[in-house]
Amino acid sequence: MYNFILNKTKPFFILGMLGMFLLTGCDKDEEGDPNDYKLIEQGNTVFVINEGAFMNENSSLSYIDKTKNNIDNDFFYDVNDRLLGDVFQSMEIINNEGYLVINNSGVVEVVDHKTIELKTTIDGFNSPRYILPVDESTAYVSDMFEGCIWVVDLDDHTIESEIEFPGGWSEAMVKIDDNVFVTAPNVNKVYVIDPTSHSITGSLEVLPQPNSLVTDKDGSLWVLSGGEFDFETGEQIEPGGLTEINAQTIEKIQQYSFPEDGISYSNLTIDESGKDLYYIGGGIWNMSIDDQELAGEPLIESQGENFYGIGVSPQTGNLYVGDAIDFDQRGVVLKYTSAGDKIDSYDAGVAPGGFLFY
Repeated sequence: MYNFILNKTKPFFILGMLGMFLLTGCDKDEEGDPNDYKLIEQGNTVFVINEGAFMNENSSLSYIDKTKNNIDNDFFYDVNDRLLGDVFQSMEIINNEGYLVINNSGVVEVVDHKTIELKTTIDGFNSPRYILPVDESTAYVSDMFEGCIWVVDLDDHTIESEIEFPGGWSEAMVKIDDNVFVTAPNVNKVYVIDPTSHSITGSLEVLPQPNSLVTDKDGSLWVLSGGEFDFETGEQIEPGGLTEINAQTIEKIQQYSFPEDGISYSNLTIDESGKDLYYIGGGIWNMSIDDQELAGEPLIESQGENFYGIGVSPQTGNLYVGDAIDFDQRGVVLKYTSAGDKIDSYDAGVAPGGFLFY
């Protein structure tokens, strides 16, 4: 994959996957017997979201046991004796249940969060992306192609209704106080939703192709935009950047534009303190919320790795980074300290693109 499509904004990913097929092996694999993991241990678990190759139905869930320092790949399959589906996009634990969003299969699989045993399947979506709980019994699911936000009943595990989304493609979501914020990559905006009335109450234009967002320790919203590219040529039209937004007034506090370097940036995340931002753009970049400018060089330079997903352990601050390699063979999870020093690596599934710490 080229740099301009190495991000979580998946029209590029999906179209790029059409030519990718066989699932191949890897050199080192520390898989364990799933019977050794009858109960997932809270505080010592890292779930790895392996997207798989588009149309191959080879997505998978890996499980890193931080105490044993090993990885169990194909964990969902081993427990449930069935494949997970086509393009595993994201995962959340809500009300002691795991919700696995399977993008191209158009479903959300609901599992027991301790055993990963399948409980039920929520279907009826078009191209679901992320799930966000908005109260004890309700969650939102974003969708790439449907032009709506799905309202899901967490008790019945059904789609309750939908919110018409003027931005078309709805992507990353976060709840701050009484508002839900949603990125709309097609129209370069962040929309605001009132979760009590399920209605859109406002929007704010940001830099091109907003793909991820987080909340910092002060309650500010940070939005990462990947930039606009010509899909056919890969030429950069306009760079993206980082935008800090006052979540109360829905106004920009400050904005930083990325250089015109032909790289699409993505996967914004933040550490447990809410102070240090990390994101992918060729390498792994770091920025404190108190900094007055973007870093001049990456925290971790790519030495041939195809960085695709990133997560920060809330317990240790260590970085877990997915290397997709070529999106065909099994990828690798690399572990670094917060200072960028490599600690370990684990063979994973195809296209490790996300992490959930439990």
